[in-house]
Amino acid sequence: GQYRENLLAAFLSAARDSSELVRSSSLSGLASVCQFLGYSLGACLHEITECFVSIGRSDSCPQVRQGAVFAIKSILTGLGSLSVEVAGDALRKLYRCLKEIEREDPDPLTQTHAQ
Repeated sequence: GQYRENLLAAFLSAARDSSELVRSSSLSGLASVCQFLGYSLGACLHEITECFVSIGRSDSCPQVRQGAVFAIKSILTGLGSLSVEVAGDALRKLYRCLKEIEREDPDPLTQTHAQ
């Protein structure tokens, strides 16, 4: 309930921090929370998806982009077998983002993580 929104808001805010370390850490924390919450992400799913996709596609730091890839894979795992029913468009957007990173990221390690 109320704690979920506060916790997610804190991680989402930290994902936009100027420090690469804070951004990476926030993505890791957000991924863990997403896995734990699974289907109860609710209305936050769209904002979380946008955060992961935006950072995965455009962050200047390869380690932060790798963190986004990890987060995307974690949320897909956390949603489990019913993810299409629960996530719909978000699931497709996350999957397309991974494929785009695999093909186009300038960092070979980030590309490998996206596979």
